[in-house]
Amino acid sequence: MDNPPQNHADQLLALQVKLNMPMSWAKPYTPTEKTCVEHFNHILKTKCLPRLPGWSSGEVRNDSVKNGMHQAILTASQFRRHIAHWIVEVYLNEPGSDGLTPLQRRAQSPNPAPPVMNITHTDLQILRMIPKEARLRESGGLLILQLRYNSDQLERLRRRIGRNALVKVFLDPDDLGRIAVEDPGTKAMFFVPCLEDERYTSFLSVKQQQQILKLARERGLRNPSIEDCVGARNQLAEMVESMKRNTKLRVRQRAHRIDVQPMSVLPPTGAAAYVPQESAEPKILMTDAEYQLAQLDSIDISDLEWEVR
Repeated sequence: MDNPPQNHADQLLALQVKLNMPMSWAKPYTPTEKTCVEHFNHILKTKCLPRLPGWSSGEVRNDSVKNGMHQAILTASQFRRHIAHWIVEVYLNEPGSDGLTPLQRRAQSPNPAPPVMNITHTDLQILRMIPKEARLRESGGLLILQLRYNSDQLERLRRRIGRNALVKVFLDPDDLGRIAVEDPGTKAMFFVPCLEDERYTSFLSVKQQQQILKLARERGLRNPSIEDCVGARNQLAEMVESMKRNTKLRVRQRAHRIDVQPMSVLPPTGAAAYVPQESAEPKILMTDAEYQLAQLDSIDISDLEWEVR
């Protein structure tokens, strides 16, 4: 691999330990040490990226400029789907200089190499998760980003290792609907669902929940309930929609990175219902929305992220 600072991230180093695949670093300015990687990167740059909406390297196509696609914005999930579709539908079925596709070339190989990583779908889900430490609650379960998580398996673990014990948890950066917990004794992993309304947590990203908590903190709520989070989420969604119509590209890009959707449903039965109040104030202007989101970045919620009540 290349030797930039981002390749020394803790998450990447933890990944190589889990896969038992130690990394080696290439010499600077020597692409010949990783010819296969450089060749694929060239194909990706010349044949895949130009298919992206808004691709503007080199000459921009006139129809793209006319339709405004040279300023198109893609979310991370949309970009991943585009890459996956290109690999499966185009790259694996496109003949190379020898007239064979990568699939045909592999099938004709006398001794095809086994997969580099022999892992399950569950392993792949855990690999993309962010490791953190959290403390078990005396009342049961875990409280992470003001969301409650619990299951029978987690309760059995709590009774075995004790209340208030620290455990390692793994968060999916794009979906807080469930977390993975590591048994400190056996090192086995198991999933724990979120107890909140799944209409709120389904495909809710860590970034989005952090922004919601920041907005709730700005409103003076130190330990916001799920009803408070619903209200903050709807207010944040209104601000994001306003920013999407901003004339500045960087503001629209920031809005698409958050891209939280409002909730038009109430929390589940048994919880205090949150009823959005109609505001008599005029609709938030784009400049106001931009200012408010900028203010959120200055609010410290480090004590909220793993706080136990």
